Amino acid sequence: MKTADYAQTKDEQNEQSYAFAANAILETVDNQGGNTLALTSSNTNKEGQWAVAANIADKLRSHCRVLLIYVTPQGDGEIAVKDGVAKADNPSPEKLGAFLKEKKETADILLLCLPPVRLYAQALEYAKMADKLYL
Repeated sequence: MKTADYAQTKDEQNEQSYAFAANAILETVDNQGGNTLALTSSNTNKEGQWAVAANIADKLRSHCRVLLIYVTPQGDGEIAVKDGVAKADNPSPEKLGAFLKEKKETADILLLCLPPVRLYAQALEYAKMADKLYL
C-alpha cells in the first residue's frame, strides 16, 4: 500500500510560517490594541530579515493597511517612503517617533523591521517606540 506524502517544501514551510506570524500579529492587535509593532532577530543577514518582514507584511495587507518600515543602523538619518514601504536610514529616535506618529493616521499597522537589538544599541531605542516587539 502506498502512503501519502505529507512533506512540505521549504517554500511551503516558509509560507505557513509567514501566515502564522501574520495571524498572531492580527490577534495581538485585535485583543491588546496598539498598532506599532517591531520585528527583530539575531539574524545579521539584513536581506534575509527584510525578506521575512516583507512576506509577513504581504500577508497582513490582505486584512488591513500596513506600512512596512525598514530601519537601518547606518545612513544619513533620512526616512523615505516608496510604494508603501519606508526606509529609515539611522534616524534619530525623535525623528522616527515623529514619523510613526504621522503615519498612524494612514495605516492600521506600522511594522518596524529593526536591526538585531543585541548588535546595535540604537535598535533598542527604536524598539521602545513599538507597542509590541516580536523576536
